[in-house]
Amino acid sequence: MKKKSFLTIVLAIVMAGGVFAQTVSPSDELDLTMREVSDYFNNQLPRGNKLLILNIQSEFPALSEYIIDELITNTANDGVFPVVKWDELDAIRADLGFHYSGEVGANIVRSLANMLEAQIIVSGEVSRIGGLLRLRIWASSVEDNSILGQFNRYIHDSPKATALIDRRGRVVPAAGGASRSGTAQGWNRAATVIDDNNLFINAGIGFGPGVDIAGWSGTDFKMAIPPISASVDFKLPIEFPITLGAIIMYTRWDWSYNFLNLFNLEWKYSRFGFGLRGMYHFNLMENLDTYAGLTLGYVWHSLSVSIPNNFPGEQWTQSELAELAVNQVLWGLNIGARYFFTDYLGAYIELGYSSLQYVGAGLTVKF
Repeated sequence: MKKKSFLTIVLAIVMAGGVFAQTVSPSDELDLTMREVSDYFNNQLPRGNKLLILNIQSEFPALSEYIIDELITNTANDGVFPVVKWDELDAIRADLGFHYSGEVGANIVRSLANMLEAQIIVSGEVSRIGGLLRLRIWASSVEDNSILGQFNRYIHDSPKATALIDRRGRVVPAAGGASRSGTAQGWNRAATVIDDNNLFINAGIGFGPGVDIAGWSGTDFKMAIPPISASVDFKLPIEFPITLGAIIMYTRWDWSYNFLNLFNLEWKYSRFGFGLRGMYHFNLMENLDTYAGLTLGYVWHSLSVSIPNNFPGEQWTQSELAELAVNQVLWGLNIGARYFFTDYLGAYIELGYSSLQYVGAGLTVKF
């Protein structure tokens, strides 16, 4: 009887241990890797120093914030090192102007370390190489900026990492619903498409104003080439969602007239414009980038005419044609939106007045 009771107790302990192990042991490769990183630093770094787990550079803000959260949680639970908490870092993040998924300048690092009394900075980087994620996390001394240890790993199969990447930058909630991002009204909190150093290349077609020649109504001209445009926009590496870029546009109108069925007269009126543009972005929903801004530049007008030499009417000289086609300043107030079907390819539409185009639409590629 005693033997059976003893075996029953042992079996219960083993089963409980198995259940407990299944509960606390992470099965996802990302969580396993985070545990290995923490174990590595626990053994590698000098004891008695306070850690500041600062940033993980990547194009996936949600993934970066999750990694930081796991490292902070592991460090706090392990009790080997004191660690700066999320709320301490969030309180000053917006004032110093850095993102958890972006690069942090040396001056900001020193300021943060001094304010938070940290002796070791933990930073890292996540990049995508084919179907793999390359993770690099290092710890450096605040005193002399020397590397105290670095952990490198390729992550092959992590459903959790895939889900965080698919979030395209949505904030990962912390316990109790608190955000892991910066200030509650920070633009990057809802940023789903645009991030620092993104480059957008756009190409499209549109509709714009008709022929504008002094003394002419232009009603006989027909659009031969609608406004076509190509533009680039670059997200500045600053806190505010601002892009700077450039745009080129071209359009042409033709007029053909047969005089008395004897003489064929052909007129071609074209515009070519180049401008610089700045946009402020409003990230309102996932995969959608909305923006508004100003374009300034210059438009070159060209007018050519083909008239038979034996035409009895008036002939036009090049100087006279140049006087009719007057160049002008290119300016425009625009609003627009881009919707991305994949991480890199999307479509856009822009509305607003400019010297060449009222509305345009096309494709956009993000780098």
